[in-house]
Amino acid sequence: MPGSFRIFRIAGIDINIHISWLIILVFLTFSLATGWFPITYPGSSTATYYLLGFIASILL
Repeated sequence: MPGSFRIFRIAGIDINIHISWLIILVFLTFSLATGWFPITYPGSSTATYYLLGFIASILL
């Protein structure tokens, strides 16, 4: 598939990800880390907000 690259292989099956998903991941992580988590959990460090944003983005 054009615009995608292999991230790993399971039992001989290539698992690819399209570049647009990475862009969405970055945008969603940034949005959660700067908007939602500071309001919901005030007082934590910026790194914590970005880590939570990244984990939440992966799980979504």
